[in-house]
Amino acid sequence: NVAIAQELVKTRLPGIFRVHDTPKPRETSEFSRWCKDALNLKVPSFRNRSRLNTFLAGLRKRPIGDVVTSSFLSTLQRAAYSGSCHPHFGLGKETYCHFTSPIRRYPDLLVHQQLLARDQGAPPRLEAECDDLAKQCTEAEKNGDQAFFAAVDRLKLRYVEELNRDKTDLLFEGTVARILPDAVLVYLAKLCMFGSIPLSVLHGTRPGRDKHTLRGPGKSYKCGDVTYVQVRCVDTVKGLLQLQPVRPRI
Repeated sequence: NVAIAQELVKTRLPGIFRVHDTPKPRETSEFSRWCKDALNLKVPSFRNRSRLNTFLAGLRKRPIGDVVTSSFLSTLQRAAYSGSCHPHFGLGKETYCHFTSPIRRYPDLLVHQQLLARDQGAPPRLEAECDDLAKQCTEAEKNGDQAFFAAVDRLKLRYVEELNRDKTDLLFEGTVARILPDAVLVYLAKLCMFGSIPLSVLHGTRPGRDKHTLRGPGKSYKCGDVTYVQVRCVDTVKGLLQLQPVRPRI
């Protein structure tokens, strides 16, 4: 993919490139601040790729690892297709395109067609046309991803709904991901999904000194804590999973 992109640039042959802009400073600052304030984690500079990768790899075996990784990915901009060559931040490549994908997406095929046209002496597509097609492919990919993730989320909720119907005392181990104004967001690693504990069921809880902690009689919730929950309500239409805290049997 890198070699073909370099060939396109070297020979000035129009094509479609895969590009990924650097994260916006505001997003990276908010992520770093959240890690420090909520989890007491120091995030390396986003400019230092090796240290950043080491930081993320070191969290893989920790309960909070998936939560931090999910939050990290949300700070990144979407990769896109472009008729112009720009760096790919996520892969750390200055020149990149899709050419060898086993899926054979349209951008792959367009690059194939451009190279074939050049080799056969036929007129290739112009840069303006490639850029227009790149924008269409980006939009189509975005729509497809949104539909895919929405469908997967609903299927997971259906699965949880069936599990809970068959066994109402089903217990899940979760990790407190965020303290929201009206709920505690919990990540369920076994299901690879988030659910929320409404503050209305956490009687007597009060915000701590910071917005990352809730304190109550005999129980507190802080980002990164492991907690045990049961399913309270599943809404497959709105895509919501409500949880309630429980004490595990020892």
